Amino acid sequence: MSNQSGSPNIEAALGLRARAGSREALLRAAFDLVDTSPTMRVRERSLVWQVADDPTGELVAAIRIHAQGDIAGLEAAVAALQDRVCPPALAVDALRVELLWAHDPQGVPRVAANPPPELEPERPPLPGGEIYLHPDALTRASACGPLSEVAGHAREPVSTRFVSEFLQTVPEPYIELPQPFRPTFTSMRRAIHGGWVDSLVARDRADLLAAAAEAFVSAPASAMPIDPTTLLPDPAADARVSVTLAAEASLSERVLGWLRAVEQVVVGDQLAVRRVVVIDDGALAIHGLLFGRRTDSPATLGHPHDASVTVDPATGECRAEITVLER
Repeated sequence: MSNQSGSPNIEAALGLRARAGSREALLRAAFDLVDTSPTMRVRERSLVWQVADDPTGELVAAIRIHAQGDIAGLEAAVAALQDRVCPPALAVDALRVELLWAHDPQGVPRVAANPPPELEPERPPLPGGEIYLHPDALTRASACGPLSEVAGHAREPVSTRFVSEFLQTVPEPYIELPQPFRPTFTSMRRAIHGGWVDSLVARDRADLLAAAAEAFVSAPASAMPIDPTTLLPDPAADARVSVTLAAEASLSERVLGWLRAVEQVVVGDQLAVRRVVVIDDGALAIHGLLFGRRTDSPATLGHPHDASVTVDPATGECRAEITVLER
C-alpha cells in the first residue's frame, strides 16, 4: 500500500477492465500508476474476476483510494490514466479505467436523496457532501461486484441503498473465478557463468512478454511502500516499443526480438523502467508501453541470448527460461 504524504479528502473506488493484450500486466500497471501518484493513496484492492462466458476473457478488479482535490479533478485524473495505459493513437481498447464511486464530504450534492418510504426507517442518514456513482455500477456485475468488495459502504445517492444490495439484481453476464490481485509476476533469477537466467510464469503469451521485459530491465516490484528511493514513473517518460516479426517466428524468437526492441528504447531514452505492458501481441508485430523515469546516463543491460518457452495447451499458461549474457 502507498504511504505518500498529503491530505487526501476524497474516498473513491476505481474499476479496471482488462480486455486484451497483456491483461494481468495491464491491471498491475494501472494499479501501480495509481499507487505511485502524488495525489492518491491506495487503501484496498479487490480480487481479480473474470466475466462469465466472455470469449475475450475480460478481467475486472477495483481499487479503493483516498485522493486530493475534488471529484471533477479525480474524473480528469482517471481519464488521463486511461490515456496513459491505453493511448488513443494505438486504437486498441485493451483496458478501461473507470471512476466507479466517489465521496467528497466538502462537495455539493448533485442530486437530492429520495429513498423509498419502506427504506427510510432502516437506513442511516446519507453522508453529507457530493456522492458520485458510475451509472453502470447498479446494472453491470463487472462494476457492482468489485466495487462492493472494496467499498461495501458505498451508496446510491438517490435511493440511499448500499451498492452491495444491487448484487442481487444485476443481470448477466456475471463474474466468476476470483483470484488474488498479484502485484508481481512469478519470476526467479539464477546466476550462470557470464550472465543469468530468468525463469518466468505468466497467464498467457502477451503477459509473458511483459514479464520478460520487466525481468530483463530489473524493474522494481509494485505494491511496496512508497519512500524517497521509490522509482516514480513520469508521464513525460512514457515510451512505446514496437517490433516487427516474421510470420514464421517461433515463440522463442518473438521473446528475443521483443527484448532487443525494449533494450533499444531503454538505452536510447535513458529510461529506468518500473512497469511494462503489451497492448497488441499480433501475428507480425508487438506493440507495448514502458512506464518509468529518465536518468542521467544510459542503462547498461545484458544481451538476450536464448529463450526456451512452453505453453500449457489446456490453460494457455506460459513458462520461459531466458538466458541473458553480460556485455
